Amino acid sequence: MSVSPYELWVQAGEDPDRYRELLHEHGLILRPGDEGYEQGSRTLPCGWPGPSKPAAEWCIHDLPPGTCSVCTGRGEEKPQRPDPADFGPWFTGRYPGKCAGCGEQWPAGDRIRADGAGGYLCETCGGET
Repeated sequence: MSVSPYELWVQAGEDPDRYRELLHEHGLILRPGDEGYEQGSRTLPCGWPGPSKPAAEWCIHDLPPGTCSVCTGRGEEKPQRPDPADFGPWFTGRYPGKCAGCGEQWPAGDRIRADGAGGYLCETCGGET
């Protein structure tokens, strides 16, 4: 059974260091040396209350007050979805590749198109056919 971040915050006695330790123990955050750490976001909740939310309010992501990088606005900017009008024409890929949109692999022979930024998109991410 999964424990919510709020329950861990309470269990930690609202101590930020113990809270982060519990988050790691329950597999909710990564630390240096963990598999996948280098590919992870650098704006995970820090565990410190922030000025943008009153201490009594919890965010919609069930994180302690002021700790959510999305709700506090401290998160990474989300890239704007590219305009399909900027994409290249559809063509049949000669080689297997990886979609710049979703990261999925495609086999040789799939329909792909350029994304306008140096990558290629699968049929799902490429938009209108």
